[in-house]
Amino acid sequence: MLNYLHLYFSLKISPHQIADFRGAFIALAMRSNMDDVALSYLDNRQYLNGEAGSLITRYPRVQFRVENGLAAIWAINEGVAVIQQMIQASLLDLFEMYGAKIPLEPAAWPKTGSMVSKVTSKKTNTYRLSYYMPFDHRSDHEYHAAPSMTDKIRILEHALTSGLAISLSELGMGETDVKKIRVQLLDIIRTETLSYKVKAGSDRNYTKVYDLLISTNVLIPDGYSLGRRKAYGFGVCIRIDSESSLKG
Repeated sequence: MLNYLHLYFSLKISPHQIADFRGAFIALAMRSNMDDVALSYLDNRQYLNGEAGSLITRYPRVQFRVENGLAAIWAINEGVAVIQQMIQASLLDLFEMYGAKIPLEPAAWPKTGSMVSKVTSKKTNTYRLSYYMPFDHRSDHEYHAAPSMTDKIRILEHALTSGLAISLSELGMGETDVKKIRVQLLDIIRTETLSYKVKAGSDRNYTKVYDLLISTNVLIPDGYSLGRRKAYGFGVCIRIDSESSLKG
């Protein structure tokens, strides 16, 4: 079962400020003495007595984004409970960013939902995948060295399938279903080189991102993300057609 929460605020930020927004949100949780488990789901790090430790490699349970110019959060499974706990404790009223107190006011009531992510044999779902980052700026050599566009598509499809299978396995899908997951790249809508940073004050990195049209035989909720830097708003899936067919 995938439980998810989508929440956006009246706070206006740019994509380049996502890392700052995320850092400020985590700092709020730390100041509020949230327990180590909750902090680890917010930050993807080990925590001991409120102090951050080593990184945890896993699907981020809380993801920070910009939607229509507004700061947003998308959470899944354990992350949903963490965000709900912060809302119920009125911690969002204590939010600070760039040294200024800026109460986080939801622009709409949080949208929550749940679904059983199922693999189907014939019917599939089509998604628009925005700002997908399959590689970081140091690991895209294989893609650029591929001799043909067919080979590049094969590399992208492998990255998509592997990423979806690993994340859904981690979130509770059974091994039998995970092995059946298939993803087909229908269209590369556009590519773009973007800069990003992963923490406040850090240098910006530059990498290529893709807007893709994909089809898969597994149902995932709107807002599910794939690729690298998922916690920072990259690789968001929005379903556009629930009745497409996967060829091959």
